[in-house]
Amino acid sequence: MGHVRKSIKKIGPYIKGEVIPVDLSVKAVAEKIGMGRPALSNFLNGKTRLSNALALRLEKAFGVSHKKLLQKQLEFEQDQDPVAVGPISAYVPFFLKISASQIEEWADHNIEARSRLSVFLRKLIHSTNAEVSRIDFPGYSNAERKGWDGWVEAAVSTPWVPAG
Repeated sequence: MGHVRKSIKKIGPYIKGEVIPVDLSVKAVAEKIGMGRPALSNFLNGKTRLSNALALRLEKAFGVSHKKLLQKQLEFEQDQDPVAVGPISAYVPFFLKISASQIEEWADHNIEARSRLSVFLRKLIHSTNAEVSRIDFPGYSNAERKGWDGWVEAAVSTPWVPAG
């Protein structure tokens, strides 16, 4: 069975056929946009890619949007060389993999659990919210102080930290 190849229009030939007037020679266009004729010829024949500088020169000379040209260049490159991305998994800090039953077991069998739980909470909050402005979860020898177990102020909410 034969392979079917999608016909892909290169950006250089597109500009040659759709942007540059047919009555202008490559030499005349090169002079008009301030570029060497061999470099422009290579581009128009699909041998080099469109640069931002060239797109801006074409916009100034022929009134075509440089953004449109750069978008067409991007589309061409994506069609030519699609990025093969395998499965990607998000990084999960080791302590986010701890289950509720592991925490219960840890608290039941570890005398230091009460002093370290707040340290765990601080790490959890910092790892899941980049917009924490203030946080106070006392740990270690300071874990037995009176009052709140801890508090956090954050500009952005997450599933674990409310805004405010």
